[in-house]
Amino acid sequence: MFFKPFASFFTFLAVFFSLTSLTTAKIVSIAGDGHFAKQGFAYPITFNTQTFPEDFLDFTVVLGWQTGTIPAGSVGQIAFSTIDLLSLGESNTGTGSFTVQVPLDPNVFKLTQNTVFTVTAAVTSLAGAIKEAQVNLFSTSITIEP
Repeated sequence: MFFKPFASFFTFLAVFFSLTSLTTAKIVSIAGDGHFAKQGFAYPITFNTQTFPEDFLDFTVVLGWQTGTIPAGSVGQIAFSTIDLLSLGESNTGTGSFTVQVPLDPNVFKLTQNTVFTVTAAVTSLAGAIKEAQVNLFSTSITIEP
C-alpha cells in the first residue's frame, strides 16, 4: 500500500534529476564593476554564465593582465592570479553571474599613473559527455590607478 506512493515519488525524483543534469552553464564573459581599480586592493571581477545544452564544468581560471595588444592565445604579460572554481562552488552553475574579488598586488602593479589593462581569463573546463578538456579565453578592459 505504501510502496506505490513511494515508488511514484522516487520515479519523479529520478526523472527530475536526470533532466536537470542535462543542462548546465558555462562562463561566457567577464566584466569589471565599471570603476577604476586601485593597486594594493582587491577588485571585483564578474563571471557571466549561460545555460549550455551539453554537460559543462568550469574548474580553474588564470587571470592575465596586459597593456596594449595581447598576442593571440595569450593571457598577457602579467599572469599571477588563479581562481579555483571548485572550492568556490562555481564549477557547475546556472545562467547568471558570480563575482570574485581579485587582489592587485602593488609589488606586481608598480604604477605611477592610471593605466588601462586588458584582463584575460583563461577558463579550464570539461565539456560534453566525453569530458573534452577545453581552455576558453575571455577579456575585458580595466583601468588601474596607482
